[in-house]
Amino acid sequence: MMSDVVIAAIITVVGMLLAATISQLLTFLTTRRVLSAEYQKMMAQIAEEARERRRERRVERLIEKLSELIAASDPDRHHPPLQPETATLICQCQLLLDYGSASERSLNGKLNELGIALESYVHNPELLRKETLLRVHGQMIDCAKAVVQA
Repeated sequence: MMSDVVIAAIITVVGMLLAATISQLLTFLTTRRVLSAEYQKMMAQIAEEARERRRERRVERLIEKLSELIAASDPDRHHPPLQPETATLICQCQLLLDYGSASERSLNGKLNELGIALESYVHNPELLRKETLLRVHGQMIDCAKAVVQA
């Protein structure tokens, strides 16, 4: 039979081992939870940066196509405005738009108005005055500014 001192020593050692094991397990679980949270934050930040870069590239392409459209549809620069080219540029601009955005939906409407005004101006310049075309042109530019600044 074991003495009381040996039993007390065994109980103490087992208690210490149990406490050390529980402490290490809690440290492991806490570290794992912290690392998982940091990983999730990092992945969310990377995804947000990627979305922002895609938006910037899309806006840059939209600015480029809108600039070409403005030049091609200017009645003072081209008489008559370059109809096939402007139709293509309007379609390219519309393909770049995000219809979830109110300002981009508004720009889409102005692009449609510009296309209709250009068609009328080219085929019947007496019916649609140049000032009317330029007014629609200016409204489209204002909408484009709102999209770019958003």
